[in-house]
Amino acid sequence: MKIKSLSFRSAMATLILSHSMVSCVSANDPPPRNANAELIDLQYKYYMEKNLEKFLSLYDDKAEVCFYPAKKCYQGIDEVRALYKDFFGKFTIIEVSISNREIFTNMIKDIETVRVSNGAKSIEKGGISIYTVRNQKITMLHIYAK
Repeated sequence: MKIKSLSFRSAMATLILSHSMVSCVSANDPPPRNANAELIDLQYKYYMEKNLEKFLSLYDDKAEVCFYPAKKCYQGIDEVRALYKDFFGKFTIIEVSISNREIFTNMIKDIETVRVSNGAKSIEKGGISIYTVRNQKITMLHIYAK
């Protein structure tokens, strides 16, 4: 009987601890303050400003950026730089809105809408971005487009 009781207690402790490491917000909630979330927010700021150098300064030299369902990955800061230099050059306006955010210990999951415009044409796409942060640098970004 004690073994079942200990297993139940252990399971409850694990559940409580795992719940305390996750924070969820909706569009109506103020964003939670967390060093990793603040880093991602700064990344969005530089992204929308199209400030390539400040944007890339938040990424690890060995960062990986992957797009799904295309299954296209860019590895290392040089490939990431080429990707975003080209992307920033195509559009006069880049806007991002986050409708939901989940914060894990070193991961941030954002449900977002990105709107881009080159003056003549505007495109809006929704998707999910999952960031991994280590040592105050983005080491991985996986983008799942709808």
